Amino acid sequence: FLVTTSFFGNLVVANAFLAGNNGGSTNPWQLAMVSQPDVPSEVDVVIIGSGLAGLSCGALLSYCGKSTVVLESHDTPGGAAHSWTRRGFHFESGPSLYSGFSTDRSPNPLKNIFQIIEEDCEWITYDRWGTVLPNGEKFAAKIGPEEFGDVLRRHGGPGAEEE
Repeated sequence: FLVTTSFFGNLVVANAFLAGNNGGSTNPWQLAMVSQPDVPSEVDVVIIGSGLAGLSCGALLSYCGKSTVVLESHDTPGGAAHSWTRRGFHFESGPSLYSGFSTDRSPNPLKNIFQIIEEDCEWITYDRWGTVLPNGEKFAAKIGPEEFGDVLRRHGGPGAEEE
């Protein structure tokens, strides 16, 4: 693709993230933030939006050797799954808990992308959920389908399991 202003029309790009060697990274899939003047004029793939889908596509395409640029209007990549700190308080705008990352065989598609690009992270695992019911009752529920059935039987009321 030839990256030109006319191609993007009225799109205002605050940041661009270059994948692989284009961004100066030693890993072929990692993204490096660049300012507008440093966005290359030609790349194989242009991805608009740096949410989980855009970042996943960028990582896979770059891993496969395609020169890739991810364009984002926000100042932080991640879409709905980003976080920020203000006055010492940490905020998350999207999901803060993902399942299926700590096991080798996982149905989680994002875990599969990490496996494809041969990257892994240190995953924090939990064995219980802190639970607060609408009536104020608090308890620690074990994680897993069997244990969840027990919670539904005890706290869900008639028909909760069937629902």
